[in-house]
Amino acid sequence: MDSFIVAITTVTPFFVYMFYGLIMRRTGVTDEPFLNRLNKVVFRCFYPFLSFYNIYSIDPGLKFRFSFVFFCAGLVLLLIAVLIVTVPRLIPDRKQAGSYIQAVYRSNCVLYALPLTQSVYGQKGASLSAMMVALVVPVYNVAAVLILEYFGGKEGSSPGTLFKNVITNPIIVGAIAGILCYSTGIHFPLALDKPFNAFNQMTTPLAMFVLGGSLHFSKTGSYKKLLASGLTLRLIIIPAMALLASLAAGFSPEERFAIFACFATPSAAASYAMASGMGCDGELAGQFVVWGTALSILTLFLWIFFMGQAGILQPGS
Repeated sequence: MDSFIVAITTVTPFFVYMFYGLIMRRTGVTDEPFLNRLNKVVFRCFYPFLSFYNIYSIDPGLKFRFSFVFFCAGLVLLLIAVLIVTVPRLIPDRKQAGSYIQAVYRSNCVLYALPLTQSVYGQKGASLSAMMVALVVPVYNVAAVLILEYFGGKEGSSPGTLFKNVITNPIIVGAIAGILCYSTGIHFPLALDKPFNAFNQMTTPLAMFVLGGSLHFSKTGSYKKLLASGLTLRLIIIPAMALLASLAAGFSPEERFAIFACFATPSAAASYAMASGMGCDGELAGQFVVWGTALSILTLFLWIFFMGQAGILQPGS
């Protein structure tokens, strides 16, 4: 039940941000042109700080469990490879295919996996999740930029153009800056660190506000087949495969749960802003975020209940 409460507590702010955006549009305070411009501002001006701070703020004293961290990252890369090969064969629309691939592989592990794992395994679980996020989130971001640039850009773009667009992407720029600062031990004075962190913390509420104001639920029906298959993969099939793989690999209970939490959580909030900002189907990406976030309350509870009944959790170990 504690984990169920954590899931609800984690999800509720997202709905508050989105509902507020929806109300502001319905009351005429905002409109579609404004939200489109604001979405570009969020993507270009704020996501670099989110990407930067996720790397810059990693605890330098964190001792990595390399086999665990690289196993998790390897599963992510394998999933991405399978999706890139199969999805375009099933979804002919390139912009929809790009958004679909991102929504299925990219979980909101930062905002979900950390509190969930800490809820079940305490500080030991939180440390494991921090290690995992330190590597998996950069993999998520780089892969998302490559995938969305390829599927959302002009078909047949030269490798040079693709490389230029990727390396100048705001997410990648922020990540490179974070890596440089972390690897060289650069620490900004508090006078700079505070506003940088404030920009980082502003990103998700602003992105979800724009998402809520931009969504049209009347369009859900036109995406129902894509949503049904994608959400089934994201919330049921992929977590099951990740859990089986971690069991077969012989990881400890807390490591298994951290891996599960990475793969069982809904699509990342950044999926909408990135898909919209890079020419893919932003509406589809937004629908995945909204419905995945709502359904994850139930699926996470059922998964945790099942693992407890099956003796997989073993929180006292």
